[in-house]
Order: sequence, then C-alpha cells, then structure tokens
Amino acid sequence: MRDSVHEFDQVRDAELDGRPVRVGDIVRSIAAGIAALIVIALIGGCLVGLIATQFFPELRGVLVVVIFRASTFVLLLVGPLSVGPAVALVIGLPAMTMLAGRKRRPILLGVVGVAALVVATVFWWIGTQLALLASLRVVQWSSGERPKVIDHYLALFWNGDTVVWSHLQAIILAVTVLVALPLVERRFRGRWTRIRRVAATTGALMALSGIVFAVHATLEYQSVLERLHG
Repeated sequence: MRDSVHEFDQVRDAELDGRPVRVGDIVRSIAAGIAALIVIALIGGCLVGLIATQFFPELRGVLVVVIFRASTFVLLLVGPLSVGPAVALVIGLPAMTMLAGRKRRPILLGVVGVAALVVATVFWWIGTQLALLASLRVVQWSSGERPKVIDHYLALFWNGDTVVWSHLQAIILAVTVLVALPLVERRFRGRWTRIRRVAATTGALMALSGIVFAVHATLEYQSVLERLHG
C-alpha cells in the first residue's frame, strides 16, 4: 500500500513538472506561507517573552533589562526565522514547479530572486512586528505595567544596527533556502514528494539558522549589558 502511494506521488510530481502554476496552487502556497509566518512569529514571541520574564521583575530598573532582552531576541532570532517557511512556500515551491524540466534562463532566475527579496523583506517586517507584540504583551502581563511604560522602555533600547542585522539575517536565510531547495530536489527526487522535500529542507535550515541566530542574539545582549555596566 505504501509503495502504491509513493508511486502515485512520483507520478503526480512528474505531471506537475514544467506546467504553469495554477492560481489555486499560488493561493494555497501563499496561504500556507502566511499561516506559517503568523504561527512562528506569535509562538516564538510568546516564548521569548516568557523566557525574558522568568524572574518576574518587580522593579522598573529590572523591567528595562527584561524588555531589552525580549526585543533583542525577537529581532535577532524570531523575526528572521519566521521568514524561512514563508519564502519556501510562497516563492520556492511554485518556482520549482515552474522551472522543473525547463532551461534555467537568467531572466526567470532573476525574477525569482527579486520576488524572494521582496517577500523576505515584507514577511520579515510582519513577523518581527507580530513577535514583538506577542513578547511585549507577555512582559506586560508578567510585570503588571501599563502598555505606555512598556513602549517607553522599548524606545530607549531600540537600536537601528540591530534592526539592520535582523533584516540581513532574514535575507540570508531566504537566499539559503532558495539555493538549497533545487539542490535537494535533484539529490532526493523520487524518494519523497516535493512538498516533503521542501518541508524537510526548510526545517533543517531553520534549525541550523536558529542556533546561529540564538548565539548572535545572546552575544549582542551580553555585549550591550557589559557596555552599560562599564
């Protein structure tokens, strides 16, 4: 039974290769990408907020540090990571279906590249805003402070360089995903369905990127605290 399903998946992939992507395919991919973005951003933001408030700060001086901790990990970890599945589903999956079995023309690759940068930038901004909102609401709930106080402390530590790094990390992850997807497609074609190959590739890259991004966020957080104490 499993062999029959596997053969059916191979035939279905073969039929999809080289044909124009239907409107329904694009809509489903975009919907799945947006859903993944929202889920990762909200869950990641809540987790960051919970971790940042693990000591349940009572004093405003400590609350400032907690808000800085939450915003740093949202910008340098959750925001960029939320871009990976969105780019894979909105750009990568339709692009592989369109380009499979066709000659790789520079104009087509250029269009895919530009679209990926635009999608990565827009989804990075949306994911970062959602994650930041979720994390700060958790901090507010834990500390009992008013939203205006939370926003005031956030503005004190808002660093333009951190925002630029966050955007850069999102772009790097998006490019890495789009480069890795065709390589995995050629290497493992016939073993899994295309959607499984996309999911496995994106998941592995997110896991590796998550480790790198988390280390970077931790170092940035500690570096700023050391400068403040110094």
